[in-house]
Amino acid sequence: LGGAYAGKKQGKTHILLSAIEHHAALYAAERLQADGFEVEYIPVDERGRVCEEELAGMLRPTTALVAVMAANNETGTLQPVQRLAQLAKDNGSLFFTDAVQLAPYAPIDVKALGADMLSLSSHKFYGPKGCGVLYIRRGVKIEKLIGGGDQQKGLRGGTLNVPAIVGFSSAYSKNAEGMYETNARLAAHRQAFLQGVSALDGVHINGEKDGGLPAILNLRIDGVQNTALLYAMDLQGVQFSAGAACAASSTKPSHVLKAMGLTDEEAKTSVRISFGKSNTDEQIAFAAKKFVQTVRKLRAK
Repeated sequence: LGGAYAGKKQGKTHILLSAIEHHAALYAAERLQADGFEVEYIPVDERGRVCEEELAGMLRPTTALVAVMAANNETGTLQPVQRLAQLAKDNGSLFFTDAVQLAPYAPIDVKALGADMLSLSSHKFYGPKGCGVLYIRRGVKIEKLIGGGDQQKGLRGGTLNVPAIVGFSSAYSKNAEGMYETNARLAAHRQAFLQGVSALDGVHINGEKDGGLPAILNLRIDGVQNTALLYAMDLQGVQFSAGAACAASSTKPSHVLKAMGLTDEEAKTSVRISFGKSNTDEQIAFAAKKFVQTVRKLRAK
């Protein structure tokens, strides 16, 4: 928001963001629209990757801001952030990337990514909830985010939550120490779960089959509604989701999967399974076994 409002002072009222952004970005875009900005959504391909050619063709002299998340929270698909940021830079537009989902699995180098602004959230790498980081490249001017004080160079009024900030720093450092070992273990869990459910037919991976985030797996199960599957699995002690956790109460099909070309029905038969570093091999095997049994029962009804 701050970057967009700063651009408006220069006559730039056009905003571009990917069609698969987190709801935090989508809701911010709706607010900008209400304030007179023109918002357009950059299409993605069937893997969920932003089309560079589409972005290049959508940029205008009046484009204030381009927003593309580094890694998708529902499918784990990675975006070519560096190349997209360069397109925005060449056009004289600011580039923002939501790196919340990427941070637990890869080093964050803002210079290498080319981002003007970048966000992180502590809870994704087991730090305190409610604490995050907004990186703003030196020289980039944005409008005030929260009024009411001169804290944080006048951009965000309010007393700082020092314990959460210290916790964020500690969690990020600890995550970085064992990142690659954890990634290997998570990727092994993902592969083991896939192998465990391979006895089922009509199961498809949404997004990248390989090369995405190691901890996220989005599956489409023919003939089984995700709500019924989630409920039945939860009763057996296995929890996953139909999409983003922030939209858990929504009955609408995932906007991410729809943007990738899935129909409403296909999206409603899809689930997101994520793996954590505390998961064990035994838990993965148990979850896969229950998954197979439950899908077969639901299909038999």
